[in-house]
Amino acid sequence: MAEDKKLGEILIEGGKASEEDVRRALDLQKQVGGRVGRLLVAMGIVPEEVLVEALSKQLRIPKVSLRGRTAGPGLTALLPADLARRRMLLPVALSRVGDKEVLYVATADPTDRTGIIEAAEVSGREVIPLLAPFDELSAALERSYPQNGIAVDLTAGGILNSARDVPLLAALTRLLLRKGIITQAELEEELRNK
Repeated sequence: MAEDKKLGEILIEGGKASEEDVRRALDLQKQVGGRVGRLLVAMGIVPEEVLVEALSKQLRIPKVSLRGRTAGPGLTALLPADLARRRMLLPVALSRVGDKEVLYVATADPTDRTGIIEAAEVSGREVIPLLAPFDELSAALERSYPQNGIAVDLTAGGILNSARDVPLLAALTRLLLRKGIITQAELEEELRNK
């Protein structure tokens, strides 16, 4: 069964990553923490879409595309902006199942049980997670919960000390690699010397 397999196994079996790639990501995880899948994306080994597909198979959670989507006011009223941004949860649908209402939320981390529980408590509804690519989710959150600017505290004791912030680190790393500011070899060398 897919849920019995580790993410690395699913990616290797699907020909999306090599055993060496997964080993390097696991070594990096030991050094910096975070999730192996996010690290594989940050290292440029696996595209975000491939990670989402593999996680969907592993966790048996449906995936959703958020390209160009915005949560309407009826949905955003159920999940306050601070919670949605902090937990990276976007309400995408509300439906009635029997005598209860179910709120479907897009997330890049469906294993964030605390966030799902918090969303259920705040919304007063059962919450079912749907898996979304991180970049699409970030953009949809910005469209759905607009703000005038983003202030990110990158100092010690700031935003980067939380395990929830691994997606931010992954996005920053991808951007640095994509713009040629750093190379993959420089990143790996820096992490080895940490």
